[in-house]
Amino acid sequence: MNSEFEGSRLFLNIPAKVAHDPRFKSDKSILLYGEVYSMVNITGAFYMSNKKLAERLRCSTQTVINCIHELVELGYITTQNIRDKNGAIKKRQISLTTPSKAHFTTPSKTGLTRVVNSTFPPGQMSLMRVVKLI
Repeated sequence: MNSEFEGSRLFLNIPAKVAHDPRFKSDKSILLYGEVYSMVNITGAFYMSNKKLAERLRCSTQTVINCIHELVELGYITTQNIRDKNGAIKKRQISLTTPSKAHFTTPSKTGLTRVVNSTFPPGQMSLMRVVKLI
């Protein structure tokens, strides 16, 4: 059995606000976000290579690179190169950004629901859930 998580096999988690964001130029970027989001929810980190992502998304590595740049530009992810002791790049970590009002709007207060925010340390995603008021 392979000890390294290789991505979701059943389904991808793509928030509706990401899936329907009109600023995207490429639908592959949305799928790539789903890969990142799904893996981060399971492992807490995302290190998959461009080559492996290209295989999963059935596209070229250049398309993966373009999609990563688009997700960074739109503020959905950040990337960080992990270097060895000699300064050579060992791997790249992709992290989710904290959702901002520009990305995830909160529902209007109708008296039936309210938004509850759970905040984690910087660099980790906040959880936002709608709680029904009784």
